[in-house]
Amino acid sequence: MFKYALIFSICSMIDQNCIENSHRLYLKTHYECLEAGYKTGSEIVKSLNPKEVNKSKLYVTFGCLELEDHAEEKIKEKLVSNKRNHI
Repeated sequence: MFKYALIFSICSMIDQNCIENSHRLYLKTHYECLEAGYKTGSEIVKSLNPKEVNKSKLYVTFGCLELEDHAEEKIKEKLVSNKRNHI
C-alpha cells in the first residue's frame, strides 16, 4: 500500500519561482520517501545543464506528501494505465 507521494520541484534563486518536475514516486514509508528523495534529487541535478544551473542558480526541492487511504486505488489505476500505454 502506497502511503507517500514523492514530488520534486526545480527552483531558480534568480527568478524566485519553482516548476514542478513530472517525476513522481510512490512509496510505502516516510523513510523510504526521504531516502528516495535525496537519491533521485541528486540524479535530477546531474541531468541538468551545468551552465543553466549556474546562470539561474537552480536547485531541487522535494516533499513527501502523505496520501489519504482512498488515493491508493487511483494510483494503482494510473500505474496500470501507464504500463498499458508503454507496451
